[in-house]
Amino acid sequence: MLQLIAISIVAIFAILVLRSWKDPGIALGLVWCLYALEQVLQQSFGFLVRYSSFLNVLVACIAGVVAINNLLSGRMKGMKVPSAFLYACALFAFCALTLLWTRYPQTAEVWLLRSYPYLATFILVAPLCICSPAQVEKAFRVVLYFGFFILIGISFSSIGFRGVVLTEVDGKLIEGNPLATAAFGGYVALAAIFIIYSSKTSGAMFWLHLVIAAVALVTIARTGSRGQMIAVAVAAFVWLPITARIAAKRSSVSAIVISALVTIGMIYAVSQTELARRWNWEKIEGATFGRLGMAQSLLNEYADGGVGIWMFGLGSSASFDVVGFYPHIVVAEVLGEEGLIGLFLFLAFVSVVFLSGFKHIRSDKIEQSERVNLGLLMAIFTFEFMLTFKQGSLLGSSPFFGFGVCVAWYIAALARQQRRSESRSREEFRLLGHQFFHSPSKLTD
Repeated sequence: MLQLIAISIVAIFAILVLRSWKDPGIALGLVWCLYALEQVLQQSFGFLVRYSSFLNVLVACIAGVVAINNLLSGRMKGMKVPSAFLYACALFAFCALTLLWTRYPQTAEVWLLRSYPYLATFILVAPLCICSPAQVEKAFRVVLYFGFFILIGISFSSIGFRGVVLTEVDGKLIEGNPLATAAFGGYVALAAIFIIYSSKTSGAMFWLHLVIAAVALVTIARTGSRGQMIAVAVAAFVWLPITARIAAKRSSVSAIVISALVTIGMIYAVSQTELARRWNWEKIEGATFGRLGMAQSLLNEYADGGVGIWMFGLGSSASFDVVGFYPHIVVAEVLGEEGLIGLFLFLAFVSVVFLSGFKHIRSDKIEQSERVNLGLLMAIFTFEFMLTFKQGSLLGSSPFFGFGVCVAWYIAALARQQRRSESRSREEFRLLGHQFFHSPSKLTD
């Protein structure tokens, strides 16, 4: 059964790739699906296990070709480069610059080389697929419906301790990253519940979206990923009522009820798995204090470094040598490794995305469906932002920065669309006035 599902996914993937030339947003959606798609196909096709970078490179190249076509064809003309994009680029350029003074150049070089292809794909390439507001909706449709097929594939996959079993080597199971699977489940769950507010949906489609959301939540529960489950609930509780009330002009009560149902559903799903023990308070407390302890060790080293270190940091990925691992709390890592300069760039990026996103959701000059899509982008960005406090490193947070940059480019596309609309209105008014003063008889016929 899994093999049949995998073949179907490959066929749909091929169709989507062909369509992405006309609809660039599809390529953006494929980038968002990448990590989960990779795990499903690797389990079914040994070739993708042996050449683990093949699918990553393929999707990145597809998005790259589409982005270049957008630039060369003039589809991006008139869109102002967003400040959030510049802050993100400046932060990672500064990370690379720390090679000049870091105490651990070999470690920094290894992690920079390993991480920058993903960062380039999510931050530089994929967002350039947003040549118009409509393309973001195309991307979300890919995440929702193609993502549903991917989640079905994960449902039929063999699961090890927490992740999808990719292969077996010398009797040892090799599992995929359960956190990546859980994060994708979060994207699909949020897309399924937000899309209800983007347009009128029939009864059948409404129930289909609820089914998709349920499958996504079960997928998260099966991975035992506590942070992803909490982050989905918080993102839904924060942005769904805001989007329903302000953007869609609908009752926020129903949005709160849906968010509550999502939370209850996750609690039930967790209780039915063998990983429910991970929610034992002692385990949660141990994991939390363990992360805080690593962050504190890094910051202690940073504090002892003097004024130069305070300003410029210990150097990218220094935590691997100072702590023995990354500290799992990105904001603390940024301060310790990139200093006050890096922290300023990081906080500026986050602030600009949140403030500009909330501002434009409230704008009556933007269509309802477009504001709902912006609300969904903000929800996923919030979801990823919360994950930066419990997993990953700065260089490993490419989806977080990618979604933030997508918010910025989406707002740039909306602003261009608004300017063009206003320009057309002024031109029509001018022509009407010209006709009135030069051909009054025609207006009275």
